Amino acid sequence: MKRFGKMITAVCAALMMCISVAACGGDTNRGQKPYLSYNAPEAAVFDCAARDGSKTQYLKKFDQFATTWSFVGDLPGYTRASSLNQLPALTELNADSLRFDLFMGYTGLGYNIGRTASSNGSTDAEYAQTMEVISRLDALGILPQLVLFACPAYAQPVGDWKSVPIAEKWRELCGNMATYFKEKDIRIGAYEMWNEPDFGTQYFLGDWEEYIDTYLAGAAGVYNADPDAFVQALSASWIHKIVSDKSGNGDLTKWESFIKRASEADLLPDSISWHFYGREGKMEDIVGVSGDGENFSVYRNAILNAITASQNGKSEHDDTAYDLSTLQQHLNEFNIYAPLHEDSRDMWNTTALVPGMFSAIETLLAANDITRVNWATFMSEQTNGIGCSAVDLYSLQRYPAYHVNWMYGRLPINRIVQPTLEDGLFSMAGVDAGRAGIIVYNSSAKKRTASVKLTNLPFENGNVSAYLVDTAHLTYSTQNEPYLLATSKNVASEGLSLTVELEPDAVCYLEVNDAAGTLTDTSYNPLSKHIVRKDYWYPSRGDNTPYSDIHERSLMGYAAMNDNAEGKSAVSVQLKDMTDKTLTLDWQVWGEIEAKDSSALGVKIDFMTDSGYTESVYWSLEGFSSDIALPFGNKGFSTVQKTLTGTEVGKETIVLSEYAPAGWTGRIAVSYVISDAGKSATASFKIAENQNL
Repeated sequence: MKRFGKMITAVCAALMMCISVAACGGDTNRGQKPYLSYNAPEAAVFDCAARDGSKTQYLKKFDQFATTWSFVGDLPGYTRASSLNQLPALTELNADSLRFDLFMGYTGLGYNIGRTASSNGSTDAEYAQTMEVISRLDALGILPQLVLFACPAYAQPVGDWKSVPIAEKWRELCGNMATYFKEKDIRIGAYEMWNEPDFGTQYFLGDWEEYIDTYLAGAAGVYNADPDAFVQALSASWIHKIVSDKSGNGDLTKWESFIKRASEADLLPDSISWHFYGREGKMEDIVGVSGDGENFSVYRNAILNAITASQNGKSEHDDTAYDLSTLQQHLNEFNIYAPLHEDSRDMWNTTALVPGMFSAIETLLAANDITRVNWATFMSEQTNGIGCSAVDLYSLQRYPAYHVNWMYGRLPINRIVQPTLEDGLFSMAGVDAGRAGIIVYNSSAKKRTASVKLTNLPFENGNVSAYLVDTAHLTYSTQNEPYLLATSKNVASEGLSLTVELEPDAVCYLEVNDAAGTLTDTSYNPLSKHIVRKDYWYPSRGDNTPYSDIHERSLMGYAAMNDNAEGKSAVSVQLKDMTDKTLTLDWQVWGEIEAKDSSALGVKIDFMTDSGYTESVYWSLEGFSSDIALPFGNKGFSTVQKTLTGTEVGKETIVLSEYAPAGWTGRIAVSYVISDAGKSATASFKIAENQNL
């Protein structure tokens, strides 16, 4: 209690204010003086009408990773209620998914799965503990990403949990797991085969070829049980070594051997997964670390080059061109400090990681074929007083790592041009129809004054909130939001200014929501319950390349050239049970738009029959009608072409039954595509069920 009292005193002393309370109308500023004003003369101007199409939009929100130990207690088969009760906090991060390992047959969440010689993953009793987490995630619209990990007795009765599974038993067990969730109509975000098999003998006693055997058996079981399942491989601790180390299979590297064998078995994964933990709050140029093994660019460039080479038939030891254009990457354990490591002692629960986290977000946004990033960790155990939780496992306190994710999760997707700030200050700023937001953080070692102003908001009156995280403003509580500095209700939005003093490593988030209640672009979309799976197309790869993406919980879709004169990209989401649906399609286009013969920009909808996807309708913007054969849907060109009315903004009503072929099953594939559309051309699309018909 004494600590909390000191914190409040520090909060009041930290604010730098500029005008009287009356100027903000219904202001409820906390502290001794108000800090919100209008048209502050020294404020840097953030113009909400100045959309920035030259960089990746803020669409890829951080997902989360939690160890199985953060849910299980000290007794086998027991689950902490306090941990389960933290799961709703994921929705405030706008996270799509939570990854966790099952540690099957042992003391993890998969305690009973395959635990005995007769437990083959087909009974309700085996999933009692697992479903405590999955059922809650399903109710929240959060995808569980499952690490099928540890060798239970059913798959290896004479070994231990690190043993190589018996292939036939492992295939059966994984298949039964996929059948179980499919029959319960629970979508699993990913079935990941094992955890860090390359990390010496820490988690796997077999060699690399035996890991490939394990992957192939498990993937076959899952795909045979559920052809719509999403399967991923590698779960690599050192991806940069996998692409260069020889596996013992001839002259091939571990990567080349994996791709060759998976392709020959017709079991190429939907995604490969890998992990990265930085040092000292950084991803690059880490002091005191020998070699290049801790630099993110080494990991990223190594796997990017390896995938590109295999995709183009130019691997060093294998000239086969493999069909990898839809292969995703999941960076499903990511952090900028080493968990449970001495380097983390003064960082993991402090503001020291704040600048590095925001810098990392920008780096990962540019890596367009990394489609999911899972922060490590949402919750986890501690060792010798060191941990890596965003939410403390015991006190349930939210640490700065959670609040960075919270601020970025709430930030509107659409970038606006950002002015230069005082030395050491950096920003992220976005806007949509219902919200404008500015994040300002201090990366310098000195106190800095941030003064920012919003103009040309898309709404006249707003509800304003300002949040602060620094060493004096940590919230020693279980609330999700950071410390609220001030709030003003139903005030004029134009020219709204914020002036605040930021300590080193501090961050402030100014958010203005439309007082009329207009929904934001990341608001939950009921159609997301119909998602079967999501797929991407990368005809070429690299950072800052043309990209397409969809935020699943809101079904906001984007297609952008990303400051490239040429290139193409597409993303597709399959939706089921759409037979009686009428959709509205809203779109906006901005940036340097240029139409030529090879230009494409629009939406394709493919319709599935018992014979597969057949009919395909392409709605294109005027002048962007170049039809492209995509690797999903009907895997070809469209059968019908339509033109969207409008240039920069528009809305289309689509009665699906009017375009569906005979025998339509009710499933559609909605794809957003872009090609050679202009250097900074950016388009946003939102589909929703038309409630007016």
